[in-house]
Amino acid sequence: MKKIFPGIMIKSVRIKEKKTLTKLYCGIRWKSLEQSTCSLSDIKSLLGDDFFLIHESERNVKVGYHNGYLVNGLKMLTEVIFHADGYLEVVVCNKSINTNEIQLKNEFMFNSKSISGLLDGIRNVKLCEGFVPVKNSKYLITLPEGALQEQWTDKDGKIMIKIKSTACKQLLPFTSTKLVCDMCCSISNQCFPNLDLMKPDNTSSISIQNQPSNSHVILTENSHKDMMEVLNYVLPQVPDRMATFIKSQTDSVSTSPMARRWNKDILRMCLSLYCRSPKAFQELHNSGFVVLPSQRLLRQYKNQVTQEAGISKEILKWMCQIAKNQNICKEGYEGGLLIDEMAIQEDLQFQRRGEDYELIGFSETVQEAKSMSTILTKRETVSLANHVLQLVFLGNTGFRFPLAHFPTTQASASEIYLIFFKAVKMLGLFGFSVRYLSLDGAQTCRDLMKMLLRESVSKTMTFNNVFDDKLSQICVIMDYSHVMKKIRNNISKSGTSLSHKRHLQLDSNSILWEHWYKAYQWDVYSNPLKVYQQLTQDHFFLNSQLKMRNRLAEDVMNMNMNMKICCIL
Repeated sequence: MKKIFPGIMIKSVRIKEKKTLTKLYCGIRWKSLEQSTCSLSDIKSLLGDDFFLIHESERNVKVGYHNGYLVNGLKMLTEVIFHADGYLEVVVCNKSINTNEIQLKNEFMFNSKSISGLLDGIRNVKLCEGFVPVKNSKYLITLPEGALQEQWTDKDGKIMIKIKSTACKQLLPFTSTKLVCDMCCSISNQCFPNLDLMKPDNTSSISIQNQPSNSHVILTENSHKDMMEVLNYVLPQVPDRMATFIKSQTDSVSTSPMARRWNKDILRMCLSLYCRSPKAFQELHNSGFVVLPSQRLLRQYKNQVTQEAGISKEILKWMCQIAKNQNICKEGYEGGLLIDEMAIQEDLQFQRRGEDYELIGFSETVQEAKSMSTILTKRETVSLANHVLQLVFLGNTGFRFPLAHFPTTQASASEIYLIFFKAVKMLGLFGFSVRYLSLDGAQTCRDLMKMLLRESVSKTMTFNNVFDDKLSQICVIMDYSHVMKKIRNNISKSGTSLSHKRHLQLDSNSILWEHWYKAYQWDVYSNPLKVYQQLTQDHFFLNSQLKMRNRLAEDVMNMNMNMKICCIL
């Protein structure tokens, strides 16, 4: 309402009867429409000096309005078509406009006040004029797809070259906060990412020297000096990082977006927020409360380190730097290596590196594994990757960092063996020590355990670090969730019926899946309130999909289930 009628005042008034607050709009009133009607032929008599008649018939009347611009040497007209059935149609540059998008109804009443009001709305609606390209810009080389270049001439005869979208909406809503429509704004982001297309009275930057607006606080020169003295007095008493942030905001408000320079601590904080949630960072960026770097700048810093397949020294340097920034203690540099493999969809992608392009999506492992495969098959083969092997370092204090990934075609135990020891060696060069190896229950991981553990030390589940015998041994552990799932799957196959493939026993005592199911039935039918709320039928009647869910296995193998079985014994 404030944007449509900028001269009104809005007050909050409490209603005693309802005990609620309501908004009171001062300076506007309802416009009464006369009951007398007119015909299509009477519309031409209601036109002002700025409207002219284009076409008149029994079915419709078309009038035109010159917007004051010449586009490519032709007058830019807004055409309004009044149909005999009360339907309104708006056309700009031979393009039909959806009146709902500009807050105008697509129908009218046959009276003078209704038609005059519609003509006033056409006069006040804003044009989408496109945007002027930035001079000497390093971004725009050629126009992107869906963009066009036009020559605009205003009322004073000034000529400008502007860029618009081929799908431009031509008119802007009354409540629009931008100078261009959404389609042209998308083209602008492709050509000039940092170009400001916000209206002057809606900008988030507050400058004392600017003209007054509804959201600005107007200070005199003396008040401005007093405010700066207060700010200089307060800053020495605040923490260093807060002082850095306040100074960064004061500098950014008075500087154009293209000339802003950011402190490394501000960039590090914004990168952390952006990596956690890009949408949340964009909402904070557009809120106007603070001035933050653009997402394009953050992506440049984020992609400074090329994340290629394999173990990269640049990634390890980044990992070491993050550990130093987080003040990780000595114990945090010791931990384990988590190895897991997941299936992906086969696909090829083009990746640009400078002026060159390369294909990515092929399987890549360590060079020793490639050489051994070439010797065995007597040929070099290239195949699309359908799995990704990921390595994550987890410190004893909780520091976690994904250090490498390998696109594979379901890596073999020998390939994982070579990758693991290469990772141990590279981590040792940067001060990180591997004390354990965590694996899931896949067949390749079980084969890897047989390769790492000799028969003499298989009971301790440890093996020596081949790069330094003086270091403590490396322990092999299985992921808890996968271990519980493996145990549950074996117990679910144990029973006395013909459908069961096993009959597990411990000291001549049977371990049957029926024991778990009877405990569940006792809890359901004997107790008004279940002892164990989480159990459902899916926990006991397993299919191929339910067997893969780790949570179901953990629920039936925890202490709550043990207590329930003890209750019925």
